[in-house]
Amino acid sequence: MQKKYIKFLICLLAFLLAGMFFGMNGLEKEEAQWETMQVKDTVLDNTLLETVSIQETVNNIYVHICGEVIKPGVYQMPEGSRVYELLALAGGATADGVPDAVNLADVLADGERIVIPTEEEVYLIKEPNGAETGLINLNTATLQQLMTLPGIGEAKAADIIRYRESNGAFKDISDIMKISGIKDALFQKIQSLITV
Repeated sequence: MQKKYIKFLICLLAFLLAGMFFGMNGLEKEEAQWETMQVKDTVLDNTLLETVSIQETVNNIYVHICGEVIKPGVYQMPEGSRVYELLALAGGATADGVPDAVNLADVLADGERIVIPTEEEVYLIKEPNGAETGLINLNTATLQQLMTLPGIGEAKAADIIRYRESNGAFKDISDIMKISGIKDALFQKIQSLITV
């Protein structure tokens, strides 16, 4: 009887030890799996953050807004943004500004410059296709139209026409400074009134 009792206790003790051993192994495996899952989640989170950062970088453009705006400067905008959104970001037009002189629905392009003119600077000029631009086109303007620009008299207007006939169309508005007598100070006065 005593031998059976001892065997029973030994079996019970062996069973308990085995249960504890396998139970501990199971806990360690669960902890190891949990740590692996946390590492994977962290890697996925970091990868997701890097992907989002790359997409933000790729989809941004830089545009310059100046003239009669509250906060002129260069702004980073999402690709596909429109002029009215840029104007809002720049605080809107000043009291002297005429935002309707530009197409507020235009889609912005990287590196573009938007100028909001004053009423005095708005000259409605008919282009050859009949569209009103509000700016004087250096490549198509007549002598009289060029003379409406501040600081451009008949002689300078004639020089502008002579230059484009000899050298071809102006490629950029800053090319007007290649004309004798048109320096940076005069260019600053007329740059928001001209286009090419």
